[in-house]
Amino acid sequence: MRTIAYLLAAALLSNFSVMALAQEANEPAPAPADLESLKSALIDATPGIYVAPVLSASYISGTSDNAGVAIDFDGYLLLGGGAVGYELENVRLQVDAVLGTSQVEIDDNVPVLGGTDLDIFTVSFVGNAFYDLPIDIGKKISPNLPSIMPYVGAGLGWIYLDVDGDSDDGLLTQAMTGLGFRITPRLTLDVGYRYLYIPRIAPQDIDSELDAHTAEARARYRF
Repeated sequence: MRTIAYLLAAALLSNFSVMALAQEANEPAPAPADLESLKSALIDATPGIYVAPVLSASYISGTSDNAGVAIDFDGYLLLGGGAVGYELENVRLQVDAVLGTSQVEIDDNVPVLGGTDLDIFTVSFVGNAFYDLPIDIGKKISPNLPSIMPYVGAGLGWIYLDVDGDSDDGLLTQAMTGLGFRITPRLTLDVGYRYLYIPRIAPQDIDSELDAHTAEARARYRF
């Protein structure tokens, strides 16, 4: 009698095992999108180095003090260069090395110099800190969209400024905001706005104050 009970129990266990294996075999494999999300999450959770080329266009304006006379000017500024950074979850530390070229025009209301064009060349090195807000705008709109993460940042650095052959250098500060579009788990396209401010610089021995409003785009590749 006991032998029969053992045989029945063994048969039941065998049936349960077969049913479990069959159920596992019928479960669908993870979707490619799920695998990409998992890969992105693993990369985000691991500190790492990234690089980013820089390309931006700015509207630049400023005021110079020439022997007590205020001289207003404005124009465009094109910037190009590169950046290297280190990412820690939602925090990024980044160093930019950027070259710039610009042409500005002195305000027509300035006596004698009004309407004069000035050619400007710049070199800058800036340390920045960014914070990627943990809000995925893309996935909130549609699961089929790539991840879109807003960011904010601030930077402090040094700039060399040459105006028609006369040069000076000084301190610059900047603030940034924008959106990061996750193209692949390692590649992100940043599109944003940057405000750059130079409190004092004196090419041609003329004290000047400059600021620039910049629209920029950069591809950030994470190793």
